[in-house]
Amino acid sequence: MADRCKSPECAAPIVWAKMVPAGGSMPLDPGSQGAEDGNIAVWQVRGGTTVYGREIPPGGELKPHEFRYRNHWATCLDPKRFKAPAGWWHSLRRRRWEYRARQGSPVQHWVSDEQIRHDWDAAYAYAAEATGGVPLPDEARPAGQQGSLM
Repeated sequence: MADRCKSPECAAPIVWAKMVPAGGSMPLDPGSQGAEDGNIAVWQVRGGTTVYGREIPPGGELKPHEFRYRNHWATCLDPKRFKAPAGWWHSLRRRRWEYRARQGSPVQHWVSDEQIRHDWDAAYAYAAEATGGVPLPDEARPAGQQGSLM
């Protein structure tokens, strides 16, 4: 049985593929097998239940045991809901502030919560220099070092 997209606006059925070599999970449209605009080559090991996938360019060659599928981001009615925002964003799981130039782009710079607690001024200066002048947001400042309202 297929899962469904977690966006209330979409809720389309999806199938998960374990991406190679990164190991992350990618949602796929289950009805997109053989789609010309498919960008994921998918296969399953004989006798196994895990679906594996790898990214391929448009029109890219498939190996004999692979099928072309479309990732769900291409058809989701609310794809931005699942993409990290541009700018500084706090990752609770990684316990750090991460910077992305565009929404959904890979993390380009990061500063750990520990670095910020240890030396706020140095972390702030590094962040502004590394991003070309985009400083850490004020909410990144450790408690007790935040400005007071008068």
